[in-house]
Amino acid sequence: MSITRCGNCGAPYDEGARVCKYCGSPREDFPRNPLPPAQSPPEKPIAGPSVWRQLRPDWGFEWRTRAELLGLPLVHIAVGRKDGRMRVAKGIVAIGQFALGFITVAQFGIGAIFGLGQFMLGAVVIAQFAGGVAFGLGQFATGFVAIGQFAFGFYVMGQAAIGLESVRSLLGQTPLP
Repeated sequence: MSITRCGNCGAPYDEGARVCKYCGSPREDFPRNPLPPAQSPPEKPIAGPSVWRQLRPDWGFEWRTRAELLGLPLVHIAVGRKDGRMRVAKGIVAIGQFALGFITVAQFGIGAIFGLGQFMLGAVVIAQFAGGVAFGLGQFATGFVAIGQFAFGFYVMGQAAIGLESVRSLLGQTPLP
């Protein structure tokens, strides 16, 4: 077996070495790995509805009781889409992503008597964004009585609260009867 020598410094290469251990120049007779062929970037999808919506445009769940009061079902539960639109729960007790009722549990909703959810309006409301008439409890709360991080109303309690009673007490005036 013949000894191959470095073309730069003349030192013999070690067996299997790719570069000279003395000067670092690459071995000329060692096979080099060619770079892999460049890949084209993946094609961008055509703008429009997602694959899931194309396969299943109507998804979700809807249920309502047969019994009605004031033309509304006693309980209506609606989640998801139907005919390309969001389902809306409407009933005495309404439960869903979007809901309208006397007692409502929803992400976005209006509860005439009581509401529980993320964005709610109603007489008595517990929500992240609570728009209550009589009582509001939430991170952002309004109402005659409001409790929240940011509260606005007559009687209020919160980190940043604005209310008539809190303003009167700050001014040293006597509270209203």
